[in-house]
Amino acid sequence: MNSPQNGVDPRQRFTDGLKYLKGFTASPSESSTKDQALATVRDKITQNSIPLHLPSGANLSSDNVRVLTGSAGEIVIAHIQGSGLAEQSAVVTQIGHDSSVHTVETHFIPIDEQSGRIKQWVDGQFNLDKAVSKEGAVIGRSDAIVDSQVVQPADWWDDIQKCIDDAGVPNWVFNAIWIACGVASALTAGGGCLACALGVAGIYRDKVANCIGA
Repeated sequence: MNSPQNGVDPRQRFTDGLKYLKGFTASPSESSTKDQALATVRDKITQNSIPLHLPSGANLSSDNVRVLTGSAGEIVIAHIQGSGLAEQSAVVTQIGHDSSVHTVETHFIPIDEQSGRIKQWVDGQFNLDKAVSKEGAVIGRSDAIVDSQVVQPADWWDDIQKCIDDAGVPNWVFNAIWIACGVASALTAGGGCLACALGVAGIYRDKVANCIGA
């Protein structure tokens, strides 16, 4: 595995993110609970507490909204639909018991079946824009590898590739989240990177959790 960039270890960030998420539990599946959570997020968007960067034709979907609750507050996961974005694209919002609001908005833009681009904003501020192959290499718009020094996934990565595929998450999407976890962030929680945790939350479902042993 290549050495971390800027002293940031994506493996540790990713692991810390998973540990952080495991401190939350899924709220009841009643539609009223999810509708209320999504309404709260939309109200904060209207109030500009949550600045979004949705491309033309895209919107927050009311389908498959997930709500996680924990000691740090509530995490609302709302996926973005439209404008050609991959279904894993999402706005993940953490609303603390102290009314603090943190968001990670992630767009996954397919290039082809083997690669795509990740664009991400943390608390409304631009964080990342990279194209990535299913192997985890950063690629240019011509699909030529432009940065082979990307921190590669952990040794167990090859063992979970099929599992990830079966869970319906393209490999390039999972690799893109891994790369995003390697980006330095001042947004921390529990000693880890909250931005990484919320980014992972966007694609974090039971099948994916089983794949990575969470």
